[in-house]
Amino acid sequence: MQNYGSNRGRQGGNRDRQGGSSRGHQGGGDRSGNIFYLVPEDVRRCGVKPEDITNYHLKLNKYAVMKDGKFKVEDHLALPNISHDRYSFENVSKKLEKERVAIGESFASRGYSVAESTMALDWRMVVGLGGESVYEVSMTLHHIYGIPYIPGSSIKGAVRSYLIDKFFAKYRSDTREEFYQKLDEYNSAIDNEDSKVDVEFQDRVDMAEEFAMQADPLFINMFGNHENAAKVVFFDAYPVSTKEYSFTESSLDIDIMNNHYQDYYQDDGREGGLPPADYYSPNPVKFITLKRTAFTFMVAVQNGYNDIKGVRTLMDTQGSSCLSSLTSRYLANTLNDFGVGAKTSVGYGHFQEIDKNKK
Repeated sequence: MQNYGSNRGRQGGNRDRQGGSSRGHQGGGDRSGNIFYLVPEDVRRCGVKPEDITNYHLKLNKYAVMKDGKFKVEDHLALPNISHDRYSFENVSKKLEKERVAIGESFASRGYSVAESTMALDWRMVVGLGGESVYEVSMTLHHIYGIPYIPGSSIKGAVRSYLIDKFFAKYRSDTREEFYQKLDEYNSAIDNEDSKVDVEFQDRVDMAEEFAMQADPLFINMFGNHENAAKVVFFDAYPVSTKEYSFTESSLDIDIMNNHYQDYYQDDGREGGLPPADYYSPNPVKFITLKRTAFTFMVAVQNGYNDIKGVRTLMDTQGSSCLSSLTSRYLANTLNDFGVGAKTSVGYGHFQEIDKNKK
């Protein structure tokens, strides 16, 4: 690595003008071989080199790689020294696993019921693919620890959507009359007047979701509604190394989305242009994925809400007598059947449950 901070006026400025997506950037540039780094000016003045950065989130998003006038996300994986040994993915994940255990014990000491499970990716996963990034595609990385992870909000949202589709889809109605007919059928089966549901039909509102938030006490305790806070806590999930699955920098890999008919989907293609066929040139877009990695998922239920014996619910409790184990089971079902993250319909983000202590 040479000439740090000395090429803004000559090489860096010219390359800034060549890269259309970097116009207006107030930073500077550094070169290493045929790779050009576009970085904020204050970082450049400090003389920070790529190999000095131990946080992969900062390296990927704040020390951008440009080649031939374009930002190249794949070149980040080709660079040596993604992390120093002390801050390697494997060592960071071990520290986070100790913290997760401590957090679980802390919640348990305050009366929460904690349940956890370890699951491994069937293939690949990418969370945050559509996030803001100079590379057109992105990936959710922890801004402090720099490793891939699954935010608790993403897990909670996936489980919530899974349960609505599984148990409440029948309450989706195209017309007001159809909805109230289903509502009357539901209420007519209830003896207790206080337990009957009064949901007002609203156009352009998912009535399955509205029904779940008002008619099912377990769903309300899991996710809350307009009047009640959720009683279940969904924690962030971090990668873990097991006997069968190791988490290292090599767990990251490049994949591609290949748009064969880009011109057709643009305005000129739809208005009298050529129809989609083999004469179009493919336009591959590369993005970073996480492959064959295990995660530990954890949920906690507030004291006083874990016992679900005798609770009337539209959801199948699968024989569970406590909300923590039921939520953990539905979380596993969601990750296995529904997936999490982007491109789940083509196999990304699906998990299988494993024994992390398996020898």
